[in-house]
Amino acid sequence: MNANKNTALVVGANGVIGKNLIDYLLSTENWEVIGLSRNKGKNRPNLKHISVD
Repeated sequence: MNANKNTALVVGANGVIGKNLIDYLLSTENWEVIGLSRNKGKNRPNLKHISVD
């Protein structure tokens, strides 16, 4: 992850609110996101998904 960007941890990344929050943060191009969810998610540029169940 890049030191010049903000980092957000989104719990519930596969939920309705989590998905919308991630999409918004990634659209600003100033955020790198770590998404936590019970199920697997897909990594994208500036987004790392972690399954925690």
